[in-house]
Amino acid sequence: MKKFCFFCITYSNDYKAFVSMIDSFKKHNIDKIPFVVAVQNENIYAQNGGGLLDIPNGNSFSDFKIFEDECIKIIQDTDFAFPYLIKNKRTSGLSSGYLNQEIAKLAFFEYKFAEHYLCIDSDTIFIRDFKVSDFFYDDTTPYITLVQDKDLHSKAYYIDFARNRIHFIKKIFDFLEVKDSRLRTCHNSQIFSYKVLCDFRDSFMKPRNLTFIDLLEISPFEFTWYSAYFQKISLIREVSIEPFFKIYHTKSEYILDRLSGNNISNLKSQYICYILNSNWSKGKVRFKSRGILGRILYLCLTKFT
Repeated sequence: MKKFCFFCITYSNDYKAFVSMIDSFKKHNIDKIPFVVAVQNENIYAQNGGGLLDIPNGNSFSDFKIFEDECIKIIQDTDFAFPYLIKNKRTSGLSSGYLNQEIAKLAFFEYKFAEHYLCIDSDTIFIRDFKVSDFFYDDTTPYITLVQDKDLHSKAYYIDFARNRIHFIKKIFDFLEVKDSRLRTCHNSQIFSYKVLCDFRDSFMKPRNLTFIDLLEISPFEFTWYSAYFQKISLIREVSIEPFFKIYHTKSEYILDRLSGNNISNLKSQYICYILNSNWSKGKVRFKSRGILGRILYLCLTKFT
């Protein structure tokens, strides 16, 4: 296996965001870090009586495949996660596609491609050059992102989501019997390690006859399942770090930051990427420089969006 790679799970309707992400990755990947992109195989729903997913203007797997090169490998989620994936469309709650992308992140270690993999989403934009050492404390110890997000939890635009998030994070810590009131985890962009996930599967899940969907039905936070178990077993030395990427979780957060005068130069002094959550950004790359008049106009326009 390779020492380290990036991993992304995407699907046909995220194609535009995927292209922007790949272009920025190629521009800044000075260490030629491998990148495995898994495209969701939506045919599994049709094969199991679920009917085809309604994907207007969806791109085919071959559209993604053309981006393969010496660093980028394009596969399908069924290449490694088929036994675990939900194969019928759900009529309530989180969609099958959403849960399957969480399952893919947790199950990718079984592809045996790398000892450690950094999960990213297709709404990620790399903004400065990066190398393997950005993600490792030393030759063998990857950083782990473990934070409490107090800055967000204290913001009015985030408080409702934060309350719900804490509830589901606590359910994971309680289920795993991790007695740590700090409830440290991350939103995404975590480095997952093969060694930890093997132990999670063999020492925790198998003895209890648990599947990944069983876990996600308890709490649909795949990064917290990993982060909490990492803290529980201490198989790898813990060297925690703040997030590698700047994530704009909400439109309000993004607007306020832009109106404050923040720009790419400020961001890349601390972050490798930024992420505009696709729930509100719809895959658009919006981070562009604005003068004072532009910021005023931006405020006027966004008040009504």
